[in-house]
Amino acid sequence: AMTLGDRLVIMKDGLVQQCGAPLELYDKPQNRFVAGFIGTPPMNFLEGRLERDGSAVAFAGAAGDLSLSDALSKTMKPHIGKEVTLGIRPEHLRLSESSSDRIATTDVRKSTATAGSIQTTVTAIEPLGCSLNLHLADRAGAPIVARASAAARMSVGDPVSLVVDTPSAHFFACTDTGERLN
Repeated sequence: AMTLGDRLVIMKDGLVQQCGAPLELYDKPQNRFVAGFIGTPPMNFLEGRLERDGSAVAFAGAAGDLSLSDALSKTMKPHIGKEVTLGIRPEHLRLSESSSDRIATTDVRKSTATAGSIQTTVTAIEPLGCSLNLHLADRAGAPIVARASAAARMSVGDPVSLVVDTPSAHFFACTDTGERLN
């Protein structure tokens, strides 16, 4: 549908959740259901709380604390103190420099976005040719999938620190509808 359609309609239980151009649904899902439905592998969801971090906002979850970008902090300030779900796509996670020593030095890509890091452990490795899907678990055991270069040298059980491209993060309310907050 993403490659063939000009407009998509995403339904759940007979109700329209969102309709629009494929990339609009991918980049700006209206709720958690749409976010998890569009994309392969699906979006990662991590539970946590928004907290004040000086003049900024941080997401505090089992995997670690993530400082949000200035623009995202401004948007999320009204939600400080609330439980939220962080949604982040696998392609918006990168191996941190501490984990990058397992990557061929010619292929190290450093994130230039304002980001935090989360601590995970490799549970499975899915080679795709030019890249890998790293299946990971955070400290609470929540599953996370990250894309990595095929040059990454990982083994099941390895600790991995991931850098999160926080400007690409989505935040969803912890409600039945799971509406997007940013």
